[in-house]
Amino acid sequence: MSKAFLNSRLYSAIFPLPFKENQNTGRPKTPFLSSLKCFIYMSVSIVKNLSELRRILLNNPSLCLKCGFDPLHLPPVERFSSFLRDTPSIFFERIETQLVKELVDSGVVSGRYLTLDTCSVPIQCKENNLKTSSRE
Repeated sequence: MSKAFLNSRLYSAIFPLPFKENQNTGRPKTPFLSSLKCFIYMSVSIVKNLSELRRILLNNPSLCLKCGFDPLHLPPVERFSSFLRDTPSIFFERIETQLVKELVDSGVVSGRYLTLDTCSVPIQCKENNLKTSSRE
């Protein structure tokens, strides 16, 4: 992600100032908006998994604060995982569509070219049809 984008007004619009949620008892709640900001950052950067996202947040306190988390009390990876599991995918799809529209409108990306990346995905399975199995 370019430094120009990180310092731009668009980035500030996507990541507004953090807010504190009220909490009385129990475990500290992970703010929904803060988790969402982390996943938006994850989708526009080269972060591959949740552990790497947490490591980047730990090593970058300014990004951590921008997302709305306290750098000294960052939630564990399991909280990010449960956020993904409990949030419907249509919610993320709508945000992604809106974010792409804003990036195109602001000129960060042109949107003139369509690029596809395909590769085979290996799976672990046994052949169950002995007639077609390869013999060595």
